[in-house]
Amino acid sequence: MEHYTYAHSNQLEQMIKEVNEIGVGYIIEEALRNVRKKELEAYIDEALKNKNSEDFNRYVTEYHQLEDRLDD
Repeated sequence: MEHYTYAHSNQLEQMIKEVNEIGVGYIIEEALRNVRKKELEAYIDEALKNKNSEDFNRYVTEYHQLEDRLDD
């Protein structure tokens, strides 16, 4: 019985560690997406200022894709 408790405790600790790693990974990914969104906002503004519809469409499309990932 003691071995079972020890093994169960180790499994629980491992699960907690994995959940924490997933959480940290998610936070990092979200932060990187937010940084990219800020960059894209500046690029979109620049494309509008320069009346460059091709760049504007490309940046807006990427921005929307990042938004869609945040909603998942």
